[in-house]
Amino acid sequence: MIASRKFMAFAIGFAIAYPIIYVIVFHLNLALFTYHPALGEFGLGPDRPRQGTPAMYWFGWIATSAIGAAAVAAVAAAWPERLARPLPVALAWLVPLGAMLTAAGLMGHFFLR
Repeated sequence: MIASRKFMAFAIGFAIAYPIIYVIVFHLNLALFTYHPALGEFGLGPDRPRQGTPAMYWFGWIATSAIGAAAVAAVAAAWPERLARPLPVALAWLVPLGAMLTAAGLMGHFFLR
């Protein structure tokens, strides 16, 4: 089965946009929602810990990043092919790698104690 050009553009656009958006969302704590596992409750946005229990922002970061990357990927799918040709497909691998290294640098203080 051959994927359509629009689907390929969407997939590559998502792969490039998601890690960039995730690093920004993580750094600024722009969680769509917060999960409180000890209480089994959800809070809207980056909610503070409740009743002395820890709050999990990771699920909210994932959701925020996925929505943002889907929006960018939709624009990439609608982008005219003649404008997209100069972009190298290698960005789909290089950008996530750079984002992982950036995220590791931002989280380094968690591990270096």
